[in-house]
Amino acid sequence: MLSIRLKPALERRLSRLARQTGRTKTFYATKLIEENIEDLEDRYLAEARLEKRGKRYSAAEVRRQLEASKGAQRKAVREMVEFAKKNHVLLDGISVKELIHEGHRR
Repeated sequence: MLSIRLKPALERRLSRLARQTGRTKTFYATKLIEENIEDLEDRYLAEARLEKRGKRYSAAEVRRQLEASKGAQRKAVREMVEFAKKNHVLLDGISVKELIHEGHRR
């Protein structure tokens, strides 16, 4: 169960949309959440991680840790590093252990 308070102007727009389409306000709120939750997770979890930074690792340190990793771990880390490069994601302060964990999540 979720209860949200909307600004009056937004509430009017949502009510009008629901009335004109024959759908419920809950339908549209659920659609918005379903279609945007992944982006919200990416943004706010990244911000939270930046706020509570741990030790920072240089590129050389990450390479050394990568070389010390074993088979599947090394592959997971490489995939995450490539993903980070491709998507311009900063890995500042992220440990190899975190990369491995994220690699297995995806």
